[in-house]
Amino acid sequence: MALYWMILYDLVLDDLVLDYFVLIGLVFDDIVLYDLVLDDLVLDDLALYDLVLDDLVLDDLVLYGIVLDDLVLDGLVLGDLLLYDLVLDDLELDDLVLYDRGLDDNVLDDLLLDDYVDEETIAALREATVLFADNQNLPKILGRLPKLQWVQCTFAGVELLTWYFKDKPKPTIPVTRMSSEKFSQMMAEHTIGWIINHERGWLECRRHQVKCKWVKKTRYPVYRSLWGLTVGVMGLGTLGKVVAKFLKMFHSCVHAYTSAPPSPGHRSSHVDKYWHTGELHMFLKQCDYIINVLPSTPSTRWLLGGDTLENAKRNAVFINAGRGDVISEGDIIKALDAGWLSCAILDVFISEPLSPQSPLWKHPKVVITPHTAANIIPEDIAETFALNFRRYQQGLPPLFQIDWNKCY
Repeated sequence: MALYWMILYDLVLDDLVLDYFVLIGLVFDDIVLYDLVLDDLVLDDLALYDLVLDDLVLDDLVLYGIVLDDLVLDGLVLGDLLLYDLVLDDLELDDLVLYDRGLDDNVLDDLLLDDYVDEETIAALREATVLFADNQNLPKILGRLPKLQWVQCTFAGVELLTWYFKDKPKPTIPVTRMSSEKFSQMMAEHTIGWIINHERGWLECRRHQVKCKWVKKTRYPVYRSLWGLTVGVMGLGTLGKVVAKFLKMFHSCVHAYTSAPPSPGHRSSHVDKYWHTGELHMFLKQCDYIINVLPSTPSTRWLLGGDTLENAKRNAVFINAGRGDVISEGDIIKALDAGWLSCAILDVFISEPLSPQSPLWKHPKVVITPHTAANIIPEDIAETFALNFRRYQQGLPPLFQIDWNKCY
């Protein structure tokens, strides 16, 4: 059987079992499926071209914005797999099983495939002195480009690179990350927006609205202004300094937690008090809101884990917009249930997308956003590269270099 240019829209097939006799020998050619649900299967805005499905089982699979071009899936089982914005071109997967697969340090190496960048591309780059590339393309080609003098990455986060090189010889040329004032301002807008939202109870107002109820009493009889709040920012790099600047514009008292005292030239005039390694418990006692924008490094992983948050100020709120591995899901829930925190507003997680089975989804004191605190836009990446390229032409060291010892 062959289906050509077939469109299925808003189709729901509940409790449907697709067994081998249904799929064997069936060819879907140029078929577009929109908003299709097949027994807990959601395919949203999915385009399938020249696709052959043979002996296929799809179980609790979510595919969003996927393009699968000239793909052959033979004897494939996909269980509880989440794929977002993925492009697989001319890929053959034979008798592959992916089940309950997450992304962590144990599987990061799977993303760095030897043939991710083909030999023809590497050959074309052998004379390059400057490379502008996505992070995942770099680890296994850097050592094969002997004339490189500088590499500009397109990501702000660089843990994929620092993890890969942790037990390997580090690059000897400058490797720089993306950094942008606009990106940092988006992060500041996210944190300040959620502080105001939480203080004024706007989510609660929305719940009353859908019930047509006029309820004037909110979480606080008289809500607090940013002016009267002490907000702690964990991580005072480029991004954290912008967050602190915007908080100070609203007259908040801003505390900062850093690994070591900053040099005089790197201190922020928008920070009222600095705290450092060994003083985390005192920092936590001061803060009405704890904002994490730390990168993922060996020294920041599980920094807030265990009973650390027992030191937090009464009714403190935790906003995590940095990296998910600063604290485990279990320790977040423990801190909320024990009353150490009054709310956790989470944008980043150890494994993303967050599993539907995570208890965080339904916890009454948790607010979840899907890693949208700040978006990198192409113009920002281009501006970072242009800034550093001008410095390169002038013989100046590029900005935003990765420190391989600090892992950021």
